[in-house]
Amino acid sequence: MLKSRLFYILYTIISVLIISEIMLRTFDDWIPSNLVEHLSPNGIKTIKKTRGPINDENTFIYHYHPFQELKFNKYIKIDENGFRNEVSFQNNVDLVVLGDSIMFARGSEIDVGNLFRKDNISVLNMGMSGFSPQHYRDVYKKYIIDKDVKHDYVLICLFVGNDFNDSIRYPYIVSPVGSGKNFLPWTINILVGAFKIVSERISAPSFDESKYIIELPYRKIGINYLWYPGKNEEMEIKTNQALTEVINLAEQNGAKAKIITIPSPASVYGYQLFPGFDNYYNTQVSIVEDLKKDLFQFNIEIYDPTIELSDAITDNFLYLADSETHFNEYGIKVIYNLIIKNLFTDLKIR
Repeated sequence: MLKSRLFYILYTIISVLIISEIMLRTFDDWIPSNLVEHLSPNGIKTIKKTRGPINDENTFIYHYHPFQELKFNKYIKIDENGFRNEVSFQNNVDLVVLGDSIMFARGSEIDVGNLFRKDNISVLNMGMSGFSPQHYRDVYKKYIIDKDVKHDYVLICLFVGNDFNDSIRYPYIVSPVGSGKNFLPWTINILVGAFKIVSERISAPSFDESKYIIELPYRKIGINYLWYPGKNEEMEIKTNQALTEVINLAEQNGAKAKIITIPSPASVYGYQLFPGFDNYYNTQVSIVEDLKKDLFQFNIEIYDPTIELSDAITDNFLYLADSETHFNEYGIKVIYNLIIKNLFTDLKIR
């Protein structure tokens, strides 16, 4: 009797594991990214065949799979080259947008590309999470210049919060390498990973989101992570070298480059909203002034929207969360309107 019960329990466990393994491997795009990294290196290779980010051969460019569906952000449409565009790749556009996760706008149902198209301005949004200024250069050369995409303008969206720091890290690996064991089933590796995640959360000290309290007219917010690296000469040199290459490529191909320097939220709060952060605002101004001096020979328009964003956030919250730098839908609309008003008055909205 005991043996039969043990056999039944063992049979049930094995059956559940087999079924779970089949389900995981069949519907691997449903595995959350924080659990994917706990798969084995071989499991990661299998995952990368169907979901991004993937690297272009012999380059440091990465992007999503062509037409990949993002299960947890179904409103995002990925084009045939792996970037966020709701239209097919075009060979003749008004504008090319270069940027990082700010422009990819994962947490918003709209991005600036949607808004440009709504105003009948053709655009290719080549922004991707984690991109550095060197990635902007690489993507612009491979997907726009080398493909002979006709365009009038290229908009470089330089996020001061981490783009300068990312210029030092370039190139870097964005895909998980896999911490699990190759000889174990996916189910076991993921269960081990889930256990580690839960254990770390239980044992981790409580996170004080309200390290700084900022009082906006409509609510108080508590922020902890400021998204701000400060000034560093090496960062500025590497960033400016990459921007110079983009500007030169644009001019050689009959296009005009323009730059918007998107500030850290700390700089936005530091302008007349939170006196303790005024040094962040002053540093933002200093960085933009240095950028204008370094790129002076190009006579290029460089726009810093910090003051306007500080004004806008007094009406509605711009970001996805308190300690966030990514814009919500309201923030995307605000930044889009500022881009049109301050950089593209000469771009006709047909």
